[in-house]
Amino acid sequence: MARFPASKMKTAILAVIFVQVIFGASPVVMKFCAEKDTSPTVFTCYRDILSTPVMLLAAYLFEGKILRPDPRMCLLFLVMGGLGIGGNQLLYIIGLYHAGPNLASTIEPIIPVWTLLLSWITCSEQLPSLAKPRAWFKVIGIVLAAAGAMEVTLTNTKRNIQDDSAADSNMSFGGLFFIANSLCMAIFLLMQKIFIFDSKNSEWKNYPFNVMAYSFLFAAVFLSTLCCYYPLSGQIDLLFISRKTALGLLFVVLFTSTTAYLILSWSNMILTPTFVSAFWPVQILITAMCSYLVFGEQMAPLQYIGAGMVISGLFSVLYARREESAGPQVQPLSNTD
Repeated sequence: MARFPASKMKTAILAVIFVQVIFGASPVVMKFCAEKDTSPTVFTCYRDILSTPVMLLAAYLFEGKILRPDPRMCLLFLVMGGLGIGGNQLLYIIGLYHAGPNLASTIEPIIPVWTLLLSWITCSEQLPSLAKPRAWFKVIGIVLAAAGAMEVTLTNTKRNIQDDSAADSNMSFGGLFFIANSLCMAIFLLMQKIFIFDSKNSEWKNYPFNVMAYSFLFAAVFLSTLCCYYPLSGQIDLLFISRKTALGLLFVVLFTSTTAYLILSWSNMILTPTFVSAFWPVQILITAMCSYLVFGEQMAPLQYIGAGMVISGLFSVLYARREESAGPQVQPLSNTD
């Protein structure tokens, strides 16, 4: 982080908050536009195919050129695109089909918890000593956020059983997809930072738009391969989407994918992955407000308590990080390959 001025870091923080506003509105738009008979795999595939050329154009306009990946980078983009973009989006949309947008945005805040844990495991961030007070804030924050996410999921499950509604009976199943989605996102942010932005010998370290564009390109290849199953099994009609779904797809391509993900990549180049992901709770307020205006949905009291636990836990993690920044600085391990 030291190679960027403070003003640029502040801009990156504001940019990440703007990204969360887009992410918060996206599930409501997708829930409103997506038809039940639309295949999540096909929708996600079209999203990545259409987003890739737009991102490459943005990379050329804002970064001056389009880089060509060597075989090593192609392999890295294949993993990042297949897991962090394609798999991540597919899990999210499948979860959205089984659950509502409020549940989606409430489980998303566990992304910084995953990111912090993975940062410790990969040694990209120093594991603090529990003898220091600030370490306890970090541990308590992780426990609070995880417990809050579990509370939200369990509350939805109990409410669905009480409602005895066939349409809502898979809410807990959708929650599992959201949890897996959040883990994929954390892995993607960390891989992007370790293997590209913090790598001393990487020619891609100053081209975040190129990095995200190629990640989407390989995600499109991955999902296109999965979609080949439909024509081979005689379900070619699933490759077509309705006009209503196409409107949601247009919003996702222009805003959720191109705008939000490019800004996210640029911010991850400047800030740490944990700090970038720490703003995910902003989605809760945005999605809850949009869901109330569009669908009239209201969260149960216990869900608000769970959401409060998640946010409190994340603020505790952020406080611990601020205390660490005020103390002696320890340089994280960088990938020099």
